[in-house]
Amino acid sequence: METDHSPVIVEKVLDGTVDAGFVYSKPLSPNIASIHVLKDTYSLYGHKCFAGTSLKNLKELTRLPWIYMNWGYHFENWLKAELGSDFFKPLIEVGHSELEMKLIEELEGVGFLPDEMVERSTTGFIPISMETQKTIPAQNVYFIYKKSREQEEDIRELAKKLGEE
Repeated sequence: METDHSPVIVEKVLDGTVDAGFVYSKPLSPNIASIHVLKDTYSLYGHKCFAGTSLKNLKELTRLPWIYMNWGYHFENWLKAELGSDFFKPLIEVGHSELEMKLIEELEGVGFLPDEMVERSTTGFIPISMETQKTIPAQNVYFIYKKSREQEEDIRELAKKLGEE
């Protein structure tokens, strides 16, 4: 299993470096098959030391030890619209979800994370309530594979299972 950004995963599927992948952006390539798997929803979570914390304005986020990960185009646009570019100042910016979670734990910080990821983790992160102009946009997740490999048993079985859910 490898993790990377969606365009990299698509290229690896196309060149055969990986058999299949999960991406946020549905590929436009006619050589790629995709199955919608789920819709990730996001919330602001923090280390347990932030229990009871509530943000009346999202701009208050910048005074906290905010660990930032870009969860895709729609998320980034939502956040910039809420904060304004002058207030977009996280403590640390990362490019990997597990690193974000580790830093939130170790630095006693806060960050936006997929709800399902936090629910499946053992971190003990707590949701932080916040007032926003708009709801955080959900993100579609797709299972992708090269169409020329759709008859391979492993790909076919996994695609079938994911397509049923």
